[in-house]
Amino acid sequence: MKNRCRNIVTLLLTTLFIGYWCSTTMFMHVHYIDGVRIVHSHPYTGSASSHGHSSNQLQAISYLSAFAAIVTLAGLTTSILTWLRLHRTQHDEQRASAVMSSYCSLRAPPVCL
Repeated sequence: MKNRCRNIVTLLLTTLFIGYWCSTTMFMHVHYIDGVRIVHSHPYTGSASSHGHSSNQLQAISYLSAFAAIVTLAGLTTSILTWLRLHRTQHDEQRASAVMSSYCSLRAPPVCL
């Protein structure tokens, strides 16, 4: 059951990532609003010249882009910190094991220093 749930979550996250990646790389287009060039991407039909956005839509696109960047950065930072913590824990356990084996031995004399 646990493996099945993990496989389903893996499949859903992979599908979500592929959909997001495709929509941000395959549908890029430019709008000129008040002399300012705005580049963004999302699926749409038709040509870029006949495609437009209101100021509220552009603001929402800006907020969503910033949110996606922050979430990506937070996820990457969390992954790196988790990896470093696990690596450090394994190193400390190996070191503690080596220290303990050098101080305590089962040979005579039966004393631990």
